[in-house]
Amino acid sequence: VYVGVFQQRTGLKRCWKHYKWGQVRYSSTQTANHFKRLEELQAEVEKGDPQCQYLLAQKFFYGEGVNESYNSAMKLFRAAADQGNLPSQVFLARHVKGDEKREWLLKAAAQGHIQSMRSLAHFCEGNGAMREAMKWKTLAADRGDIVSQYELYQDQKDKDWDLALKYLTRSAEAGLPPAIYELGTVYIDGKSLEKDLEKGEKLIRESAKMGFKKAVDYLAEPSSRLRFYERARAILEGRLEPARRHFQNRVYAAEKTLELAVNEDKSVEAALDLGIYFAEGSQGFDKNIQKAKKWFLKAAEMGSVKGAVNLGILIESGLEKPEEAKYWFEKAASQGNAQGYY
Repeated sequence: VYVGVFQQRTGLKRCWKHYKWGQVRYSSTQTANHFKRLEELQAEVEKGDPQCQYLLAQKFFYGEGVNESYNSAMKLFRAAADQGNLPSQVFLARHVKGDEKREWLLKAAAQGHIQSMRSLAHFCEGNGAMREAMKWKTLAADRGDIVSQYELYQDQKDKDWDLALKYLTRSAEAGLPPAIYELGTVYIDGKSLEKDLEKGEKLIRESAKMGFKKAVDYLAEPSSRLRFYERARAILEGRLEPARRHFQNRVYAAEKTLELAVNEDKSVEAALDLGIYFAEGSQGFDKNIQKAKKWFLKAAEMGSVKGAVNLGILIESGLEKPEEAKYWFEKAASQGNAQGYY
């Protein structure tokens, strides 16, 4: 797109030979005034103009209209950087190592270059200077660098949760996909924020639409997405729309989601809820004693005392299989439940 727009505005043909480093480059044959401009540029360089030094350094580095020369380019970049030319300082910081890298990062950061602040923080971390790294990362984050904000969240979430959450929220609001995903999980877990399953899942879906793999996996895999029991409760309470189109209504959607909670998540709570809803005909469920027994039995088999007691009550009230009712009451009593002592 960039190349096409440039071509439309200038009438120049694209020259893929000189397409490097994410910028569109053109050979000297594509413009009649190239050599004249080059001579003028060299004249300004000789006068010590830092911006012209930077531009000519680029030509030497990429071989634009001149013979490619790394040494000539770096000499000019350093000359411009010494005079405070920010693009030259940033370029050098990306292409040199060690103490010289730190020197140019410091100078660029001192001029307010946010990416250099973040890079300087990474440089300090790599060299064990964690306090200085924190200083530069915080400066970058406070000046709106969304990557630094997210990195501060990662650094501080186990140390200072309030600080971590502040930077996570800023980064998510600015549109960083990993931060949007993490904030979604915070709402789902209810960690220091009011639990909001609908908002949490909305944020995760937003992150997934932006291509963030964790968010995509979270929504795609049953084992990694919102717990089925919590999803069912949210559906029944009207806080979450049913996800599957074939669900006819909220009750049906909640029933099937609770079944998934029992079968996939091994949720005792889901089995008990299904038993109660069918036994009482509550929450919009049709009363169905046989289904209620089925789910109370499931809960009891998973070790639930309440499931055993409720199953015993249903069996006893139906005046059928008294020995079976006695078995479940005794099982509940053996686990310390008073209702089992009938």
